[in-house]
Amino acid sequence: IPGAENLVQLGSPGNDTVTIKDSWDASARARAGFLITPNMLLYATGGASWIHLEASAFCGSVNPIGWCRGPAGPGSNVGTTSTVTTTRIGWTAGGGIEAMLWSNWLARIEYRYSDYGTFGYTLFSGLDAIAAETKFHTHTALVGVAYRFGGPVLP
Repeated sequence: IPGAENLVQLGSPGNDTVTIKDSWDASARARAGFLITPNMLLYATGGASWIHLEASAFCGSVNPIGWCRGPAGPGSNVGTTSTVTTTRIGWTAGGGIEAMLWSNWLARIEYRYSDYGTFGYTLFSGLDAIAAETKFHTHTALVGVAYRFGGPVLP
């Protein structure tokens, strides 16, 4: 984004910032696998996934050092933040290994890749408008412990 660097002091950051973050994600997946030992399952998983994204920019430097010009001229949008949020649907796929530890206790290690396509957005308006597109995907590694209710309790 123009203005992210202070042009007067080479290499020093300006007062303009931009962030893209996710606040939550969810998925609905199927899982299939096979036993590689009597107590260890190797599996693949995949399905639909959702993520909530937030793109935000802060205009803190006056043009020409920054890019804040605003509708009332240079510097009129200084100190202004613009934010856009969206919930995206995508797909996810991965795999893992699950092992029976003792009795009905299980441990699991899993990796998933999720793709949410391109997130297009416009921050601010008028002369300060920033139109951008971000390809968004995630890599997730999970480690978990679970208790299996019902079924026989192993000795």
